[in-house]
Amino acid sequence: MPAHWGATFALLATSATLSVEAAATSQHFKHLRPGSLDNSHSFISSMHYDQKFLVCNAYPSHNAISILKNGADALTSDADSLPFRDCRYLQGDLKKGDELEFALADVDSHGTFKVGDLPANDAILLVVVEKRPKSPMVAFQSYAIPTPQGHKEAQIAVIDAVPKEDDPESVKLLLEDHVDPKEAQTVAKRIEHLSYNRVYSVEEGSYDASIMKNSTKAINLVGQQNYVLLRTGSNGFETS
Repeated sequence: MPAHWGATFALLATSATLSVEAAATSQHFKHLRPGSLDNSHSFISSMHYDQKFLVCNAYPSHNAISILKNGADALTSDADSLPFRDCRYLQGDLKKGDELEFALADVDSHGTFKVGDLPANDAILLVVVEKRPKSPMVAFQSYAIPTPQGHKEAQIAVIDAVPKEDDPESVKLLLEDHVDPKEAQTVAKRIEHLSYNRVYSVEEGSYDASIMKNSTKAINLVGQQNYVLLRTGSNGFETS
């Protein structure tokens, strides 16, 4: 059975309802008579949302991933398949019922992701391809990251894609202000411990990201932009 978007979208995506109220007045509009309206053109049009499709390959393998939509539409080619630890926006619209087939080149490992209900708002539709625990088969995580509307913060999806049999302990991402060593004694740093598999809004700026103070990496977050921080490893690849 293919994986599909479900409750994750509902949790992360915002929704809006349209309320129409009729105001009663004492004025009579006698010039509006049956047959006086031109019904050839509707004054109601369907809503269109700006939704971008982002795929991240967290499957630990030297073989890149190819992606096929509905068994016919190749979203990647042999020359630009998606390598491990890479993320890419893919062209084309997604709709409910679409099936995305992910396959590792030269390896008998593949999986199908079925698109369910899409959010009724602008969003980044993120699919993370990972290794299924205790199996070479493909598994998925999916998120709908609402596009910032009038907010100055950056949005980051913090994803743990390390198979649990290789890393059963629960870990968190340490995010702290990046401070110049010369100012370390005079500047107070803000420190946050972020749980994985969640989406956060973070102030624009420079930060140090690490797992239990190991492998610290400096990141620069720009406001109103979206970022994915992946924890990957296993199959002979170092966890990072």
